[in-house]
Amino acid sequence: MIAIVFFSCKKEKLNSGSCGEAEVEWVDTLKCEEYASDSMTIISHGWGRYQYRTPYFNPNNSNEFIYSFYDYENNIQQLIKYNILTKQKLVLANLGIYNQPKWNENGWIAFSNMHHVHVVKEDGSDYRQVSTSTQNTFPFWVGDDLYWDHSPSSSSGFELRQNINQLINDTVGFSTTIFTADVINNKILTVTNIESSANPSTYYGIYDLDILHFFSRDSFNVITEFSKSLTGLAWHPSGEYFYSTTGYQGNNGNGGLYKITLSGHEEKIMDFCQSKQYSNISCSADGKYLIGERTAAKLVEMESWPGAGKIVQNSTIWLINTETLEETKINLE
Repeated sequence: MIAIVFFSCKKEKLNSGSCGEAEVEWVDTLKCEEYASDSMTIISHGWGRYQYRTPYFNPNNSNEFIYSFYDYENNIQQLIKYNILTKQKLVLANLGIYNQPKWNENGWIAFSNMHHVHVVKEDGSDYRQVSTSTQNTFPFWVGDDLYWDHSPSSSSGFELRQNINQLINDTVGFSTTIFTADVINNKILTVTNIESSANPSTYYGIYDLDILHFFSRDSFNVITEFSKSLTGLAWHPSGEYFYSTTGYQGNNGNGGLYKITLSGHEEKIMDFCQSKQYSNISCSADGKYLIGERTAAKLVEMESWPGAGKIVQNSTIWLINTETLEETKINLE
């Protein structure tokens, strides 16, 4: 069972550069709060010093997950494995993480640091860089096959595949890139544009690798139309439905956590706001919890510029009970 973790408040020192420093007290509130943007002139954005981001569950153990840690003051960036019950941490890599890392059932972890895809075993051994040229991002696993988006400098991106035990990769999709994906039973859940550039329309859908080996718009099985800003996807282990997070963009009613069935029924189960929005979600192996990066934003007045404000963001990692939607912070300090 996943242990209960208590809430805490913490003061963060802001990285405010030439605009002066400030202190902000981050209070982990379960209610939505908005800042009054008309009270100051917003001149910049930034992050608090310590950030805990991009969690992903161990597919074999609901008490373990990986996440990325940032200390912006000391320029420390790490990929860390954490056990919720024992509270033990293991640093797997001392690199920045560009997007959500992914963990396969055979103990391999893949991540991108913006330019290249890297892999490491869950015990910290056998680390290596997989890609060698241009930009390579958004890796994910299907068994021991690693997929990622390869973007040559002179052309649009395409999808590559490489088995972890081999050195040669295959092209599995021209002009087809998968930016956010989750995989279960050989089925790749993602969003993609399947219309012409003159009439773009984006959909949730599935690439079923049991019946295809090359990504194309014709092989994409549509679930339902997607018209929001996607920030996370996670299969429920039953394979009968999935969860999606979309970005908060003001009081437009779009930002939130959604539960979506394969028939296309979409239910918004949590609203987002400036003090609470989730991204980079993952579902536990037992299906009882989602884990996600929870980001809050505050408007802080600049000490050296009265009347001017800076929007400062802070990310922490939380559990969401899939039955009750109770939210519990994981204290990683």
